[in-house]
Amino acid sequence: MDSSPGLIVIQIDGMSGSVMDDLSSSGHMPTLQRLISSGELTHDRWVPLLPPCTPASQAGILHGRNPGIPGFRWYEKETDRLFVANHAKDAAEIEHRLSDGDGILSRTGVSVGNLLAGDAAFSHLTMATIQGSTDAGRKDEQGTYPIDPLIYVRIVIGMIRELLEEIRQGRRQRVDDVRPRMPRGWRYALERCVTNVPLRILSTAVVIHEMKRGRPLIYVDYTGYDEISHHAGPGRLDTHGAAEKIDRSIGDILSVARRTRRRYQLVVLSDHGQALGPTFRQRYGVTLVRLIAELTGGGMPLDGATEPAEYTDGFERIRRHVLGPRLASTLEGLLERRPGRTHHRASRLADSRGAPMGSPTDAQVARVVVCASGNLGLVYFTAVRERMMREDIEGEFPGLIQALIDHPGIGVVVVRSGEGLIAIGDVGTNYLDERRVIGTDPLAVYGPHAAEGLIGVAGFPNSGDMIVIGPYDPATQEVVSFEELVGSHGGLGGPQNEAFIAYPSMWRLEQKPLVGAPAVNAQLRRWLSETSPEQ
Repeated sequence: MDSSPGLIVIQIDGMSGSVMDDLSSSGHMPTLQRLISSGELTHDRWVPLLPPCTPASQAGILHGRNPGIPGFRWYEKETDRLFVANHAKDAAEIEHRLSDGDGILSRTGVSVGNLLAGDAAFSHLTMATIQGSTDAGRKDEQGTYPIDPLIYVRIVIGMIRELLEEIRQGRRQRVDDVRPRMPRGWRYALERCVTNVPLRILSTAVVIHEMKRGRPLIYVDYTGYDEISHHAGPGRLDTHGAAEKIDRSIGDILSVARRTRRRYQLVVLSDHGQALGPTFRQRYGVTLVRLIAELTGGGMPLDGATEPAEYTDGFERIRRHVLGPRLASTLEGLLERRPGRTHHRASRLADSRGAPMGSPTDAQVARVVVCASGNLGLVYFTAVRERMMREDIEGEFPGLIQALIDHPGIGVVVVRSGEGLIAIGDVGTNYLDERRVIGTDPLAVYGPHAAEGLIGVAGFPNSGDMIVIGPYDPATQEVVSFEELVGSHGGLGGPQNEAFIAYPSMWRLEQKPLVGAPAVNAQLRRWLSETSPEQ
C-alpha cells in the first residue's frame, strides 16, 4: 500500500449548504448523512463571492485566483468577443489565462468532469481541455481507456428512466400550477438525461479507474443537481433524484477506496448555491435587454446573452469522450448549424463558436450588449473601448440610470463616477471606495459580503460599464433572474451565495467561514501539505 494518503474532492455543483442539510436529513443523501453523523466528516459553510458561478468558483478553488471572470457570461470590448464559460474554446481560454503551471492538480492530479482543469496532469471530460491539450503525447489527457460494456447498458436504461421521469415531473408542475416555473422542452430533457446519467456514470468510472492507478489527488464535479435545479427550482422534489444518484456515486467511490493500494481521504463541497425566483421576463413582461432598448429610444441596435447556455455542455463532453477528439470534431463540423448563416455581413459580436449572438440586428453594429448571470447583469456600451463613467453614460443616454433605478425589477445599479465606485438604489447610495452611505444602504439586503464582491468584479477590466443587480426578497429568499431560469446563481442574494464543504473530522478549518474560492484553494493546499507530501 502507498505510504501517503490520497485525496478525492467531490464537487456537487450548485447545491447550497441548507439544501444539503435538508436532503441529508430527509434521507435523500444517506451516504453523505452517514459520513457526517458518524463523525467521519464534519461540514461547514463557505462563501463564494460575486459572481457565485462555476467558472469563478472553480478558478479560485483549482488555481487559487479568479480575476477577469465577472460572470458566467461577459463581453470583451477589445476583441468584440462574447465569453460563455461552458463553451469549450472559452473554457480553454479561461484556463490559459489563469494557468501558471502550479494549479492544485498540477504534477500528478486528475480533473474529471470539471469546467476548468487546474493545470491537471490528467484530464477527463473537462471542458477546458476537451478540444486538446498542450501535452498531446499523453493518452490519459483525452481519457480514452476500456470501459466495462455493462456500464453502457446502465447508461441506456438510466437515460430512458430519466426521460420518463422528466416528462412526469414537468407535467406535474403544470397540473399543480407550481410557481415560479419555466417551459421544459425536449432540448433540456435531453441535456438532463446526459448530465444526470452518462456524464455522472462515466465520471464515476473514471474516478475509480484513476484510484486503482493510485493517483494521489482527484477532483470530480457532478453537475446533475445544478442542471435540474435551474429548470425545476432548487431544493424542489424534482431535484431529489439527482441528489440521490450523486450520493450513490459517492458510495461507489468509497466502496472501491476500501480496496485500493492507496488510502484515500474524502472532501465533498459545492461551488455555489442557487436561488429560486421568477425571471425578469415572467414578472415584468420584458427582458432586461428589451427594457434598456426602450429606455434608450428603441432605435439602437442591442444584443443580449440571457438565454440558458447549458444545452450543449454535457453532449460535447460525452461525444468527445466516447468518439475521441478527431472523430468528434469531424462530426461537429458535419452537423453544425448556426443561426444567422444567411446574414449578408458577418456579425461584429460573435460568441466563441463564431455564431452571431442573436437577431439579424447583430449583423450590424450593436451599441449595447447585456450579459446575464442569474440576477447579475453586465451592461456594455460598445462604441467606447474604455470603461464608461456615470457622467459619460448620462451624457450619452440621459435618464437611463435613473430609469433603471426606479424600475421595480432592478435592486441596484453600480457604476464608476468622479466620486469612485457607487452602488445606487431607490432608497440610498453606497460610495464603495469611501465606505460611505447616504440614505439606506442598497446593498444591506444582499448580505455582508455584497460590497466586497462588487468591488472585486467592478475592478476587472472586462466588467460591464454598468453592473445591474436584480432584487432579492429575504422573506421568501427569492431573486428576480435576468436569465430565463427559475433556479439561478451568479448574482447576489439568498442561497446562491452559500456553499458547503465537508472534510475529515480530524482536519481543522483555518477560517470559519472560508470567504471566496481562493480561500478554499489555500485550505485544500494546507491539508495536502500536512497529509500528502508528494502534493
